[in-house]
Amino acid sequence: MKKNEKPASSDVEAAVEKYLEYKAKSQELDSKLNKYKQSIKQYMKKNKITNFSTPIATIQLQNATKSTVSKKGTPLEIWNQYCKESQYEILNVKKNKT
Repeated sequence: MKKNEKPASSDVEAAVEKYLEYKAKSQELDSKLNKYKQSIKQYMKKNKITNFSTPIATIQLQNATKSTVSKKGTPLEIWNQYCKESQYEILNVKKNKT
């Protein structure tokens, strides 16, 4: 056991087990979803269309632009004046090697 770790209760152990199970399923589904997404995009590009409808859905393909500034390429005084800092929680759950 690592420093600052408490023994896990059976409830949290069950939650971790379910988390890992659903994470694996999610990754598998993401892979399938991306396959279908690429198929739809290829259809749209081949037919030179940006939107179409089916009886069950309306599909649009849009281009988006995102502008960023890197800290490395920005003078420190400008960076300090305009940077925005956000805080958020990150939960890392990695399956132990058996």
